[in-house]
Amino acid sequence: MKRTIAPEQRQRFLQENITLNIEEENNSLRVKVLLKNIQQQGYPDNSIIILEAYNRVNIERLKMGSVEDYEEKEQSHPLAFDVPLRSKINFRLKIIDPKSFKLLGYAENLKEEKYAKSMLYISTDDESVKNIYKIDFANPQHPVLYLNPQLKSCADQLKPIIAEMAFKDILNHLLFNQEEITAEEDHKWFKFAHNLYSYDESEAQSDEDYKQDWINRVLCEFAEKKSLIKLVIKEHEKDD
Repeated sequence: MKRTIAPEQRQRFLQENITLNIEEENNSLRVKVLLKNIQQQGYPDNSIIILEAYNRVNIERLKMGSVEDYEEKEQSHPLAFDVPLRSKINFRLKIIDPKSFKLLGYAENLKEEKYAKSMLYISTDDESVKNIYKIDFANPQHPVLYLNPQLKSCADQLKPIIAEMAFKDILNHLLFNQEEITAEEDHKWFKFAHNLYSYDESEAQSDEDYKQDWINRVLCEFAEKKSLIKLVIKEHEKDD
């Protein structure tokens, strides 16, 4: 019987606190992983940390010790994956209660930093953009932000501002221009925002102002975490 854990019993461990890199060594692979601030997240000291490496065929579980004993320094673990499959390896982190085996914390869809994809790509190739930017929602999961070509020379300086503005536009599009979604729906933008500030579906249904208030709170949390900008926005790569 599949065991499920209520969402309020587990906590998302922010990706900004996880660094993953894979190295080739003697025609084999090793993953180097560093977790930051894990002992400040409120997990029980005896909670077990597991890093899972997987692709469509295989899965490997790497034990990283307990929360109490974890030292905030890089760990190195061998991987039983063929070298050519390096870019196809995904990771997820689990923090587990050793007695009940309940999932207390997690982080999903992790990739080695060099292969991690941004959530929003930025392009300066659209000459029709007359405002500061426009967002193409043709693929809601992978929107593209088109920056006014005249601003190309200062695009890097504008990214922190644009990222927050675009994030607001995307959440408004998601909540007000689409059908109702819930905190459990598989939409990466909603999951990202829900991770920053929890979305209460019952309040959203009973309070007409809740959605806009929630978006504002999410943006406040986002503004305080400047390191998230590199996850949200980068130069457009036509790799999909």
